[in-house]
Amino acid sequence: MRTLWAALILSHLPAIGQPLPRFEVVSIKTCKDDPWKTNPGGNAIPSSPGRIRFDCLTLPTLIRNAYLMYPDGKPWPRSFIGQPAYPEPYWQMQQPINGKEKWIAGDRFIIDAKAEGPATTEMMRGPMLRAILEDRFKLKIHWETREVPVYELTVAKGGAKLQPAKEGACIPQTPDMKPPASREWGKGPTILCGGFHVPLSGQGSGMYSESVTMGDLCFRFGLTLERDVIDKTGLPGRYDIRLELTLADLRLGPMTAAPSDPGAAPAATDPTGAIASALRKVGLLLQPAKGRGQFLVIDHVQRPSGN
Repeated sequence: MRTLWAALILSHLPAIGQPLPRFEVVSIKTCKDDPWKTNPGGNAIPSSPGRIRFDCLTLPTLIRNAYLMYPDGKPWPRSFIGQPAYPEPYWQMQQPINGKEKWIAGDRFIIDAKAEGPATTEMMRGPMLRAILEDRFKLKIHWETREVPVYELTVAKGGAKLQPAKEGACIPQTPDMKPPASREWGKGPTILCGGFHVPLSGQGSGMYSESVTMGDLCFRFGLTLERDVIDKTGLPGRYDIRLELTLADLRLGPMTAAPSDPGAAPAATDPTGAIASALRKVGLLLQPAKGRGQFLVIDHVQRPSGN
């Protein structure tokens, strides 16, 4: 069984042999300064449309940008509060990428690149960076399938206790939507469909989600549990669900650091804990299982050629 994350990554990769968009001018230098002073966040810095600087980044970080974070050069999807959301669980996007050469983990590079015309940040950090890695670093990689721990969401023996979604109770999300403007109480819905929210005082406890699919639940819980959650419920449609959870249970905030070995069980919320308990009360079960994940392996790489 291939995990949802693996399927997403592979479906977004450019086809083999398909030409990659390239920068017109590329400068690569070795970073000799303290990277935490020059670039504490480890980010690519766009200076203008079609220009970007990768400042003091290691080869594995560059590879993650090009192959895992922006493989198709498209923006990340929006979260239920209108902000960019990780397209896959953070720990999987941060998988360790190793090679035989000792310099891979320690050497850092400054890459200044300019496109012939305007280009999006996502395109420059994805396919265009991939072209730099293949041209100048002579990078060759392949995908390796490994068994990984996942969770499966199933229906309990007594059946699911879910309410069909009420039409017009929430604001439908679209891929390019912006955060909705505040609305006067009673003048229409103020909650985005598919997200979690805490009810107002006097309206009950726990967390509510309007017009959510089983796939929405799996994606959100996968971020918290740091494993893929596979929908095995067979339940189509959308539902309005109240779960006895808190914001702390969902860990809505900064993601945890990646484990040293994504093939091993990460330090995640126990499946017998708050999330599993809340799901059982609505007739759903969260069970550990095994899946198949895709991991990057370096076949060949060399220090970049001079400018």
